[in-house]
Amino acid sequence: MLVVAAVGLLLARTSTGCADGVVLGHAPADEGSNDTSDAGSANAEAGAGDSGPAALPTCSADGWCYTTLPAAPPSSPGDVLPDPNGVRFALTSVWSAPDRHAWAVSSAGHVLHWDGTAWSIAFVASAGLHGVWGASATDVWIAGDAGLLLHGTGSSGALTFQQVALGTSQRIKRVWGTSPSDVWVLADRVYHLTADSAASATPFVPVDVPSSFGDDVAYVRISAVWGTASDTWFGGSEVSHCAPPSCANVDRLFAARRRVDAGGTVSWDTVPMPIADATAVVAGSTTTNGVQIVALKTRLFDTAFAAWIADDASKLDPARGPITVAGAHAWNFELAERYGQPEGLWGRAPNDVWLVGQYGVVRRFDGKGWQVSRVARTSLAPLVSHLRSIDAIVDASGEREMWIVGDDVALHRRTKP
Repeated sequence: MLVVAAVGLLLARTSTGCADGVVLGHAPADEGSNDTSDAGSANAEAGAGDSGPAALPTCSADGWCYTTLPAAPPSSPGDVLPDPNGVRFALTSVWSAPDRHAWAVSSAGHVLHWDGTAWSIAFVASAGLHGVWGASATDVWIAGDAGLLLHGTGSSGALTFQQVALGTSQRIKRVWGTSPSDVWVLADRVYHLTADSAASATPFVPVDVPSSFGDDVAYVRISAVWGTASDTWFGGSEVSHCAPPSCANVDRLFAARRRVDAGGTVSWDTVPMPIADATAVVAGSTTTNGVQIVALKTRLFDTAFAAWIADDASKLDPARGPITVAGAHAWNFELAERYGQPEGLWGRAPNDVWLVGQYGVVRRFDGKGWQVSRVARTSLAPLVSHLRSIDAIVDASGEREMWIVGDDVALHRRTKP
């Protein structure tokens, strides 16, 4: 079950009559589609309450199944203002749990829980939410506006969420980690929870990410974090410091690599990426051959760049673009999407990288190019909702559980090897 404590900025919602939280029972996992896109067995995911036209199939030709979101709760004093465009659930982040459950959060403070068969509203925060990640099925972090950071822990399937002090009132853009004792938070600066700090009243310690400008940097903005516990990557932008008219300030994208050796010594490398028209690092992923794949927003209308970074230029495919060597690393990039700004990225192998974005964009890099993954139920019912997050988990057998969420949509895809 799930127990939500009414603490801090939380407004608990319940249908059980209990005043102190929400209790949800675990249910059996659903039966998804296989890799041949035979989505027929997954039609039960949407259930009889599917509000879409009855003639529409539940799943797309490529096996993306539309799950039914719960009814939005009535607003209460202190709630985040409703979306002016009428979106009920502007879902901003999703995390796929190892027990086939999933968690999603919205910009209006909704926390949604998938129990294996259906979504429900676990609770509603009085601040917009932008990130969710878990170290395990019973260790989940949620982050949002005004420095709101929530930690859900428990045992035997029970979770209790409590607010955690971060030391900032700024928006938290991302929460991510590799274990219960290695959690990163991106807000006005970078914060890190470690085994040494976890038991303290303020478990997240500020970390200064170095700039490729060195001492000439004015400031850095970190917007993405990914990797492993011993090899963590950060992406963002950096601005140089100088005194015009003798020089001009430079604003460019960069990546920073943090490595920890067997003795616990930390070392940093930086990779400047002065890409014209690229404006922000959205997300990154480490592939099985050690190449980093990074999604970039651009100032060009509805386009996405994809960049590859490697510690050996021979690992990069020149077909993706001219290769630039920057210190100990090399990188190149290409135009990945023409019809939607990128919002999320998930990757596992150099030929298995997924990109989602605005206007229903879902693309898969297969090692040769960015292919369309069909999410429309029919050619007459395209998906045009903005998609903002993708996550997946692969079990020991190779079976994959994937989720994509966005504006009033949660897509589920299960594939088997």
